[in-house]
Amino acid sequence: MPETHRHLLDRCRVAQNHFLNPNKMSGFSSLFSKIIPKPRKLTSTDPSYKQQVEGGKLVFSKSLQDVAGTTLDLVQVFTPRRFRLVDCRHLIHENKLCIYEFKQFPTVPYAALSYVWRGNPLAPDWTEETGTFSVKGAEDGDPISLDILRSVSNALSLGRQFAVGPFLWLDRLCILQTDKSDKGWQITHMYKLYRSCMVCVVLPGGIQRLVGLDEETGWIHRGWTLQESLAPEKVVVFFRYSRDFFEGEDIDKLLEECEKYDGQDFAPIQRGGDYISHPYLRSMKRYGRCAWMPLDDLLESATENPNWRLTRMPPPADMSDNPVILGHLTPCELLHMARTYSISSYQGRQEWREQAIWRASFIRTSSRPVDMVFSIMQLFDITLDITAFKKDDRLSATIALASEILRRGKTASWLGALFTLDSSPQICTFPRFPMTSVAGKAQIKNTSGDVVDMVEEIEKIPTYRWIDEVPGGSMNNEGYFIFTSTAVRIARVSNEQAPGVDQYSGPQEIDGFMHFAAEDESLWQIHPEASDMQKLDDRPRAFMVFLGMQVAHISTVESEKVEGDAIVLVIEEHAPERFHKVSCFLFWSSFNRLVRQGTHRKFYLGGPEAVTPSQEDSTEEKAYTGCLPYKFRLR
Repeated sequence: MPETHRHLLDRCRVAQNHFLNPNKMSGFSSLFSKIIPKPRKLTSTDPSYKQQVEGGKLVFSKSLQDVAGTTLDLVQVFTPRRFRLVDCRHLIHENKLCIYEFKQFPTVPYAALSYVWRGNPLAPDWTEETGTFSVKGAEDGDPISLDILRSVSNALSLGRQFAVGPFLWLDRLCILQTDKSDKGWQITHMYKLYRSCMVCVVLPGGIQRLVGLDEETGWIHRGWTLQESLAPEKVVVFFRYSRDFFEGEDIDKLLEECEKYDGQDFAPIQRGGDYISHPYLRSMKRYGRCAWMPLDDLLESATENPNWRLTRMPPPADMSDNPVILGHLTPCELLHMARTYSISSYQGRQEWREQAIWRASFIRTSSRPVDMVFSIMQLFDITLDITAFKKDDRLSATIALASEILRRGKTASWLGALFTLDSSPQICTFPRFPMTSVAGKAQIKNTSGDVVDMVEEIEKIPTYRWIDEVPGGSMNNEGYFIFTSTAVRIARVSNEQAPGVDQYSGPQEIDGFMHFAAEDESLWQIHPEASDMQKLDDRPRAFMVFLGMQVAHISTVESEKVEGDAIVLVIEEHAPERFHKVSCFLFWSSFNRLVRQGTHRKFYLGGPEAVTPSQEDSTEEKAYTGCLPYKFRLR
């Protein structure tokens, strides 16, 4: 068995207080039990079967046989601006699709589904026993598999007793796809719907079939799935179980041996010089061809070196044997960091959490540019008026979100997270926006005009490095970030004036002045004694402005605090008292004195181009002829 697959077994640990914890489940203590327990059969005489759904009204009920192969038109049975849930009991025991409607936010237990609108194509070996169906207004998305809905419902019911429910929430069925007002109303409640669910169930390959661990999907690249994976406390990933993934291994024997080992130190068991997996996939469960495990465990399995515990070395460049169902190293690392900081607010460092969210969001895309703002705004506890923005107006919506973040006394976290990337020509504190697309990965045109994956740009940012002391301030309607920070006058110089100075040399003293090469390889001379208005050359005024201190990942609160490296923005004036970001630079801690010698000054940082509505590079979306009025059409 490949080391990576063995490592996957090793990494899947006991998930205390997690969804479907084996220690809290009756009759499901063994992952690959010979007898798979069945959900409790409800009968017409069972009181819990007839019990009223508190606050809910049954608005749709039809046998699965009548649903299969049809396109449901729900406009006549749904009331706009209502919450809706699908009843799992009827799916399992009565073979019926039943949808309840709630005037108030539901208090019954439910799971929220997270999936891509168009997932992986059907595989030859996937068979559908119950059938599929579509929903009017969402015909361009994948058909909904009734087998998957029943599998998820069974999983929710295993070893658990519910007085009422459980239920499912999925946007395709629970949002009126033909009603714009209902869609807009649902957006404003989207965060709460995922935050309040008992568990979020991720279907990476879409809703028409389950995919295996070795099938790459687009789930991690879609805009709305970030909120769907960060808002809930408990998130599990459903996938198709296949013994082939652990090829060449006697799994039953291995699991039997590992089950006898009660240790919980996550170190491999050493036996005769050979390492075997320690307790077998205790955080993974299986029901028939469906299997699931916590999102965090799968993210770790997808990103860590299989021999990490043995070699203490970082992951190799080639991890082709790792599970790819969620993607490769960088996207999984970004989501894992955002998950870590979102759940625990990492040692109270709220700014790190928000920086992690910005980084994870910029590798994603959506069919509507503005949804890239709507899909993350509530992660910052902000709800914008979505009726104020057109579908292409990501720029104005971004300014509105940033302005509100600052108004609440928070820092410019997006700038601390993404400062190394090429600046937007209209709001330079943000990077250039990726091109939006109806499917696939986020891509961007770099300064050379080449189209590259946004992941490649994000990889320029040092992993597990965060910026402390990022300034706050305000943002005006033109997108200018107004803030105060320490600044030092600088002047641009040529290669001849600064021989030997480059990005690798660090600051160098030449003719009594310190020089440095910025991130974009431009060369600068530091003038600590120069006044604000002193003319240094024929070029526009330029400053290096303190952005914050770069610090490494801190493992414990008790860790000794070490002074980090100072990050500065290199800015130039393009209009009276209006500056834009040219580049940035990291001063090693031994050179932080060069930054401290500056004076506090107020800046207007933005532009240099004027902001106009709907300035959006959406080449791929314009080439698409379908009607996509809202995110629920395609994520």
